[in-house]
Amino acid sequence: MHYKWMKKLDQALSLRHIGSCGCRTKQSVFRYDDITRTAVFVFKQEEGGSVDGTVFEIQPDKTIKELFPSTGGDWCGSLALQEYLKFLERIFGNEIFKDFKLKEPGEVLEIYKEFGNQTKITSADSERKYIALWIPAALLEMSLAKKTVEELNHTIDLVSKIYKGDVSLRGNKLKISLEVFRKFFEPSIYKISGYLHNLLRHPNAQDVEVILLVGGFSEFTIITDPITKEFSSYKFIIPKDSGVSALVGALIFGHNPLLIQERLSNYTYGCVAVYDKQKFSTDETPVGSGHFDRLVEIGHPLKIGRVQVKKTYSPDKDVKNISIYLYGSTKANPVLVNDKSCFYLGSVALRLPHNTIEKREVKLEVSLKGSMIELTLVDSLSGKSADASVNTSYKVHSNEYLLVGAIDFGTTYSGYAFSSKQDYDDNPTEITGKIWTASSGHLQSQKIPTCALFTPQKTFHSFGYEAEDKYATLSLENTHHDWYFFRRFKMKLYNELTITEDFQLESLDGKMLSAVLVFCSVIGFLREEMLSKIHFSNINIHEYGLRWVITVPAIWTDASKCFMRKCALQAGIDDDRLVIALEPEAAAMYSNLVAIRNQKSDIRLTSGTKYIVCDAGGGTVDITVHEMIDDEGHVRELYKASGGNWGGTSVDEELLQLYEKIVGKDVMAEFKYKYPEDALEMARELETKKRSFSSNVDRVSFPLPLSMMQLFKKKTGKRLSMTVIHSNSLEKYMAINGDKIRVTGSYIRTCFDRSIEKICEHLKKILKNLSADDVGLILLVGGYAESSILQSALLSTFPSKKLLVPKEAGLSVLKGAVIFGHNPYLILERKAKYTYGIKCREPFVDGKHRQDYKVQDKDEIWCANVFSRHVTIGDTLIAGKTQSTKTYTKQKNANSAHIAVYASLEENPMYITDAGCFYLGGKILEFENGRALGASCLEVQMAFGGTEIELTMTCKVTGRVTKLHLENDRQ
Repeated sequence: MHYKWMKKLDQALSLRHIGSCGCRTKQSVFRYDDITRTAVFVFKQEEGGSVDGTVFEIQPDKTIKELFPSTGGDWCGSLALQEYLKFLERIFGNEIFKDFKLKEPGEVLEIYKEFGNQTKITSADSERKYIALWIPAALLEMSLAKKTVEELNHTIDLVSKIYKGDVSLRGNKLKISLEVFRKFFEPSIYKISGYLHNLLRHPNAQDVEVILLVGGFSEFTIITDPITKEFSSYKFIIPKDSGVSALVGALIFGHNPLLIQERLSNYTYGCVAVYDKQKFSTDETPVGSGHFDRLVEIGHPLKIGRVQVKKTYSPDKDVKNISIYLYGSTKANPVLVNDKSCFYLGSVALRLPHNTIEKREVKLEVSLKGSMIELTLVDSLSGKSADASVNTSYKVHSNEYLLVGAIDFGTTYSGYAFSSKQDYDDNPTEITGKIWTASSGHLQSQKIPTCALFTPQKTFHSFGYEAEDKYATLSLENTHHDWYFFRRFKMKLYNELTITEDFQLESLDGKMLSAVLVFCSVIGFLREEMLSKIHFSNINIHEYGLRWVITVPAIWTDASKCFMRKCALQAGIDDDRLVIALEPEAAAMYSNLVAIRNQKSDIRLTSGTKYIVCDAGGGTVDITVHEMIDDEGHVRELYKASGGNWGGTSVDEELLQLYEKIVGKDVMAEFKYKYPEDALEMARELETKKRSFSSNVDRVSFPLPLSMMQLFKKKTGKRLSMTVIHSNSLEKYMAINGDKIRVTGSYIRTCFDRSIEKICEHLKKILKNLSADDVGLILLVGGYAESSILQSALLSTFPSKKLLVPKEAGLSVLKGAVIFGHNPYLILERKAKYTYGIKCREPFVDGKHRQDYKVQDKDEIWCANVFSRHVTIGDTLIAGKTQSTKTYTKQKNANSAHIAVYASLEENPMYITDAGCFYLGGKILEFENGRALGASCLEVQMAFGGTEIELTMTCKVTGRVTKLHLENDRQ
């Protein structure tokens, strides 16, 4: 029997186990026959780590009916053990503990057993104040080989302060206080409690009065006591020997498998019928499109062991065979099987004997057995049949993943990288990317130019070097005029407070194309390239096991971030598996966890260190301030992200103006339009020269394309020579030598001035707002960070600060995004960029409210357009926690309500129309039987701790919950 279905059986059959034994409650012995309410919540905790919950109803005949499909997560034993291992790493050091795990795997297993045993003993002994945990002699010897006993004890004292309890080493045992031991279980308790709160709000759980805890970890009071205390209004049942309830329940099931008569479908199941394919087997490749013929709708009750669905097909007489492809979907009624909500499960095929009758019937029967769906095809003429079993429980939960794939969508360069969960645990530096090669073969890099090419029919053609080379070829043949070529277009989203569906991008030659089309196509291209790389790396993983990360500048507006999410969704990335990472945060993660540990430097980021992150990219410079919370890489944001468009491309613009000073703006504009292949080659050369330029370079040679010189002569009647240089008073800085222009280093240095001045001024402003002495380090990352000119300027402007530029600074955002995907909660706290609120109405008060916002709803007078504040600009936002909850009353008899989110640059705006306010997006909620609900209440929760705004809306009457990432929906 499949393991996942076995877990569901365990849950239900644990109820039967109660019938044969007494049960612990807070008050007395409780028996199965004493349960008078029909709804029972069964909560199974497994010592191995997972938690599964569902809602059952006990029938009058004591059989069991499922009311809510099983859900849960890995929140129990393994999570507490991970916290304990982190505790040991703090004491003995990361490198020592990692080396110990590699050399002494048997001893590591003994540590696991010791932790489990001490947990059981502590749960059984309510008077226990201290726990003595055995430490292997090998670990102690390895530690003392690197440090003295005094140094080790000093580290233990520091750990005691961090955990706010007593920790000491006594021989080969760590003596820790109960307060410290309980901290190992806090993440588990937090996860389980949050899950219970969400589930018990569901309409099908409204009548729950009893919560049954079974499984190995339900015997541990260190977890169950805080949970029972938090949910004191419910009666908890814990069977005797609850750790073996699964085994006893399985034996009961063997004697009477019909005890579980009905369960709810976790997905909608449907199929596609295909005739006369050449290969026929139950494991053949799924079809890519076709109508989704629904068999069972999500949430529909399924009768166990009975035929659930019968369908009849009527193939023509010439049809030789029929295949049925089974799909699942998270939607109730998808139209096509290639809908993003659909996933392939399996198939059944039947060869049809030859017949002379015009029409024949083939019947499909679908039945459920455990976690398997049984498919049977029967030919009515011959009686020939075929059947297949399809496993329905392979689907990974959205919070589970096996591999992280990151896309760094940069202004100048873009790329992707990935690593598996196993690789990350073993070595965070084990990150795989692609080496891109230009057609010439002379240029190779781990990122490619952010250039996209579209055909005259507005379809995507190519990206990166291929797009540049193709457009150059088209230009040489003078056939490029109807094509769309985009370069460095990401900056078009900078400072956009609202982005609508008709937002357009301008191509290199001035034509317009939908921004959604361009961004979706590029994300889709990088997605397909990454999936291909994963496939040919022999990593056998389906996309449902992949967590996606896309990077955005921290200074982007929320509307721009939402736009990127929308484009990723349209490009085929599952919304539930997508994480948006802020570029400076990703770069800091890479620097903190990887680069700094591997490079020889006297700079170390330890607990309490405050530092500035300056992410100098191609387009934007993002600046924020972090503080290290611990030595594991967890940080808090001390100053909200800020910056401007002062990146490396601003230097490129200054260098291009050098040409304009020589040939004039008109000639330069015509050159770019008529000779784009030469303009592209010149841009590549400028980029290369800019990256390699340093202050000790005396002169630099730049190309003078022949087409530019000929165009200049045609337009002015003059030959491009030193005479022109003299006439523009530029002879002190440059000279023409054939097809080259020689420019002094001092002049090129001025091309960096505007960018560097802006960066330094902004850093000074931030340091003025903070206690400057507390911030002793500037962490410089991003592609522009590799410029020695920028590095020298920062060192001279801030001589009291240390400057750290990690190795591979240009890849720090990309590789950091992979790390962020594995551990998005390394950034524990952020600062709110704006004041956030909901558009609402409140009872009208004369003298307080504007008369023009006065509205009447039946017999009540309201003020419209009120800004209901949830978060104030500068507030601390804690990752993973709901920041604010408020309740609103919808308009009487309305069938829908629009939850509209606004932001403001002011601390306390009164109306959404006040200066500084702008609309972010929202959601229209539809209500069933809206008139009957009257003026029902809506609870709105906002979570800001991640990189995006997350809304949870609950109708207090129906219990219906709607969640969304904020999406700009104004047209």
